[in-house]
Amino acid sequence: MLPYSQEALYALFAQYNGAVWPIALLFLVLALAVPVLARRPSRQAARVTGLFLALTWAWTAVGFHWLHFSTIHFAAAAYAALFGLQAVLLAWTFALRGAVFLRLRADLYGITAVTLMLAALAGYPAADALAGNPWPQWRLFGVTPGPTMLYTLGVLLLAVPRAPRHLLAIPLLWILMAGFSAWVLGMAQDGALLMAGIAAVALTAAGRRHPEASGKNNI
Repeated sequence: MLPYSQEALYALFAQYNGAVWPIALLFLVLALAVPVLARRPSRQAARVTGLFLALTWAWTAVGFHWLHFSTIHFAAAAYAALFGLQAVLLAWTFALRGAVFLRLRADLYGITAVTLMLAALAGYPAADALAGNPWPQWRLFGVTPGPTMLYTLGVLLLAVPRAPRHLLAIPLLWILMAGFSAWVLGMAQDGALLMAGIAAVALTAAGRRHPEASGKNNI
């Protein structure tokens, strides 16, 4: 069992959003620019995107898990360490190694990627609203775990060549932990979003069959 209730968790989200606003709004604006950058792939654009993703994971590690979630959950420090490690991996892979390009094309990967990004930016707030939670309690991209994880998986689907699999381990682990928590707390609205995350991990791990094909079918 968990040491907190669904009501306590959403009360924490309300307190946290009030403390960090309008950072979430800034992250939202920057997130909308990522698909635009991916339409004209370049190593520099991929580096910038990787650093942006690393920032959101680092913010969530410290701002949410370490400083806020730790007040109601004893495992928050471990979660902060995982999210911090993912931030390091993203920065190292995209920015330092320059090992990945991002390309948005009108294929299965591109369409799925955009769908996941929209689900991360709007799906989580919509699910929370439909569950009867007012705005301050919504989970937002860049500052809370679920939307940040799902958006990142969307970006990784755009990677050519295939996104390195070491970037998938922590998102998959978080999906499993979040799925358990949602089941215990009775948060049925999270089911579809988490299943979408699992499908994204599997699709990303498989990789595009022809990653070096020309970008003629860019969205």
